Amino acid sequence: MIDYQTEKEITALLEKEIKNSSEEDNIKSSIENNLEINKELILQSFIKTTTQEKFKFYKVPDNLKEKILRKINSGTIGSPYIPNEHSQKLIIYGSVALIIFGIILVIINLFF
Repeated sequence: MIDYQTEKEITALLEKEIKNSSEEDNIKSSIENNLEINKELILQSFIKTTTQEKFKFYKVPDNLKEKILRKINSGTIGSPYIPNEHSQKLIIYGSVALIIFGIILVIINLFF
């Protein structure tokens, strides 16, 4: 089994991210000399070509982009983290119940 660093180097080689030619030569020589590393290169190469074939890039239509941007700018798309009025009441009631429960526990610990 190969280590994480070697996997990253193979990925960088496939993605043509390595700028240093000596580093690239070292990785290529490791691939040629080590069967496990060679298998990892073949596997990563297969995964890359398969995903490129199966998942094509499609440009989003301009009218859809504009519609989404208008909704964002107008504020009609709400944040899922901002509670509505009903949720706020539930949070308040829950907090009060928790405080009362805590006070009861403190009283019980003081007297028993």
